[in-house]
Amino acid sequence: MSNLPQNEFDDSDLEGLSPSVKHYVYEGPDQFSRIFRLEKDRCLRSMPNAVETPTNPVTTTGSLSTKVQAETEINEYFVLSIDASTFERDFADDGIDIPHIVSSEYSAQKSRLVIKMPNPVHNQVGIALHGAIKTALVPMRLHNMVFSWGTVNVDVGSGRMKQADMGWGPRRCSPGTPKKPTVVLEAGVSESHKRLFHDMETWLNPHKGNVRMALSIKVVRNRRKLTIEKWVWDATNRIPSKVQGIVLERNETGQTTSRGGDLMIPFRDIFLRDTESSRETDITIDTGELQAIAELAWDMQFQDEDEDEE
Repeated sequence: MSNLPQNEFDDSDLEGLSPSVKHYVYEGPDQFSRIFRLEKDRCLRSMPNAVETPTNPVTTTGSLSTKVQAETEINEYFVLSIDASTFERDFADDGIDIPHIVSSEYSAQKSRLVIKMPNPVHNQVGIALHGAIKTALVPMRLHNMVFSWGTVNVDVGSGRMKQADMGWGPRRCSPGTPKKPTVVLEAGVSESHKRLFHDMETWLNPHKGNVRMALSIKVVRNRRKLTIEKWVWDATNRIPSKVQGIVLERNETGQTTSRGGDLMIPFRDIFLRDTESSRETDITIDTGELQAIAELAWDMQFQDEDEDEE
């Protein structure tokens, strides 16, 4: 397993990543599986109440072995150097079956794959939000008219492919409209503001992902606090614009509070059309449902601590 030094130029795909992110040269599926297990353990051990799990000791090609130690910094990412044809064969064409990758971004120009590691907390958030959206569509009789796009490669221009943690788009589009997500979700624990802005810009820029809306969810590492932000494209300034921020947290008395209102996703942003009947409306996830989603995340995040208190 070879470490790869960072390039000194044209590193926009690395925007906002910590200097401690590990870089490797891809050597095949078996080596990738070892890297994946190693980095997954490294990430989970940095989380609060991390369970001590067995670690594959092989971290480099050859005889050198290293035991993963608990880290103070959460690092959800690692980077692979991999050429375009190999990426297409082993990743884009599902040559490697890795169902637990949260999301990734590939640059053919740089022959580089950035992978965000799985995290049970934001996986739970994504699943819960997906369920809330589907439930909101039931009265409209449209719950089966939306495709979900989690961990699906989407062309974001200039030889780049990107996956969202979760995405939604119309099952049926007008002729010539590509099947792709129109609303995406990015969730994280350690994601920096620069990395978040990079993700939002990549998804929302009309010359890249060209989605209509992007949602970001940030889980605070050591507190029961969750932030949901809604972003759209500012065509005048040609940058992502945050149009809503919702903060949910549990206070000292054990109550979950919310600031920022309900989460509303315009009907047209998902379906790319106007409403056609009185039952079709914008999708609203109310404060109560958002609090329930936050509490699910916290139950996952602080499970051991909660069990000790019982």
